[in-house]
Formats: sequence, C-alpha cells, structure tokens
Amino acid sequence: VAVTGVQTCALLISGIVCNGGSAVVVVSASGGTTPYSGTGNFTRSVGNYSFTVTDNNGCSTTINYSVLQPAPLSVSVIPGAIQCNGGSSLINVSATGGTAPYSGTGYFLRSAGNYTFSVTDAAGCSSSGSAVLVHCAAGISRSATIVIAHIMNSHNMSYNNAYAFVRSARRRIAPNLEFCCALMRYEKELRTQR
Repeated sequence: VAVTGVQTCALLISGIVCNGGSAVVVVSASGGTTPYSGTGNFTRSVGNYSFTVTDNNGCSTTINYSVLQPAPLSVSVIPGAIQCNGGSSLINVSATGGTAPYSGTGYFLRSAGNYTFSVTDAAGCSSSGSAVLVHCAAGISRSATIVIAHIMNSHNMSYNNAYAFVRSARRRIAPNLEFCCALMRYEKELRTQR
C-alpha cells in the first residue's frame, strides 16, 4: 500500500491466522529526509488503525489500515439415535468458520457414551464439540433424565429450559416424578457450584 506526499509508507501485514489472534503490521517509509519516526513493527488485533510517519523535517503522512480476521471456528456435533440396546449410532461432526478445509469432520460410529471431537482448520486453528449418546429401552424416562442433567450441566441451563430443549428434540419424553425431583435438586446443586 503506498501513500503519496512527502514520503511513502508501506504496510506489510502478517495476517491474523486464528480468530482472536493478532497480526504484525510493518510500517516503512521512503522519500523526505531521514531519519523517520513512526516506522517499525506493530502488533495489532482486529480493527482499524492509523499510522503516521514523520521525517526529520517534520513532514508527515498518515495511512489507514484495517486488520481482519477469519470467522471463529465452530464445531457442530449431531448424534443420531441408538435403535437397539447395545447398538451404535452415527455422529455427524461438521465445522464452519476458520479456514477450510477441515480435518476431524465426518461421520463417526459410536456406542452409548460421552464423546468430544476436535476439528482443525487449514490454518492450524482448532475447536471442539461434544455429544452424548444415550440408549434406554423406550427413551422416555431414564435416558431423558440423563440427557436433561447433562444439558443442565454442560450448557448452564435451568431444569425447565433443559427439559424444554430435550422435549423439542424428542416429544415423548416423560421422566417420572422421582427423576424430576432429583433434577430439581441437581439444579440447586449446580447453582451453588457456580
């Protein structure tokens, strides 16, 4: 980038690789009378910046520059349903943001359990997401209670919000009264821990 006037400033930028990182902006000058002030290497986060270079005679020029960054790398983990006791299901792991292509995405066959998947983009930035696969004979009371408790803990949700969230994905859930009472006690316990 060149600025005309008494002198020329050039900005060479080593861009932000991962969202939330920083870049190095190199400001140099030519023309006018040396030495210059305002030249050098400047570490900057995302934003708009003005750099002013002044020569030995007090003549100056200013250049504006925007430092950009890629969108945050976001991982989506969507579990399927386990149909039979002791069976398995596919988990779909996908990513958006960052710099494509991604490694660690695709479909993964897993049995019941808690899983975390890490995805890395082409720039070496990484993020992770998790899923819980639960199986119970009918998927109405016990497994729903386990999933609601997990959602309350991992997503900092109240019992009512977690119940509504799980019910929106599986309409026929109906944890028995004792399980509901246990979840309400668990909510109080979580509140005191946070």
